[in-house]
Amino acid sequence: MRGRHTMNKDEIINVIGPCSLLCYTCFGYTDGGIQYNASRLFELYKGWYSGHVHAYGVNPTEQQIEKFKQIKIFNEMLKELITHPNCTGCRRCVGKSDGCIKGCIIPECAKNHNVDFCAQCEEFPCEKGIPEHIRTAWIDGNNYIKNHGYKKYFDEHRHIAHYIGCYNSDIE
Repeated sequence: MRGRHTMNKDEIINVIGPCSLLCYTCFGYTDGGIQYNASRLFELYKGWYSGHVHAYGVNPTEQQIEKFKQIKIFNEMLKELITHPNCTGCRRCVGKSDGCIKGCIIPECAKNHNVDFCAQCEEFPCEKGIPEHIRTAWIDGNNYIKNHGYKKYFDEHRHIAHYIGCYNSDIE
C-alpha cells in the first residue's frame, strides 16, 4: 500500500488526477492513504472490543454497553474503508468509468492532449465542461503543480481531505 515506501514519479502521478484532485486521499481509491491508514488502525485496535468486555465484567453499565456499540460501529467502518474501495484512479479508469465526478471529461482530455496535468496544456485554464464545484480547486491545484511541481504538491497535500474545498465541506 501507498505510504509504506517512497513513491516514484509514476506512482505519484497516478495518485493525482489531471485535475489536481488527489485520488490518494479519496475513500474510494484502492491502495490510497485512507485504505492504508484504516488498515493500520484496524490492526492496532484488534482486541479492543474483547479487552473492554473483559475489563467491564459480566454486568456492564449502560454507558459501557454504549461504548461496546461504538467500538463495533468503528470497527465496521474501518472494515468498509479497507475492503470496499474500488476505484483505481482517474488515469487508470479512462474510458472505463466516470471516476469520482460523474461525466468528468478531464482524464480523457489530458490523455488526448498528452499531458499529465491540465496546467501543462496550452489551453489551460479552458472552458471544456469543468464541473463548477471543482473549478477553483482545479485552477489552484494545477497552478501549484505548474509553479512547484507534482512531487511538492503531493507532499504538501496528501494529508488534506479529498473533498475539502471542492465540495464546500468542512471538518465534521
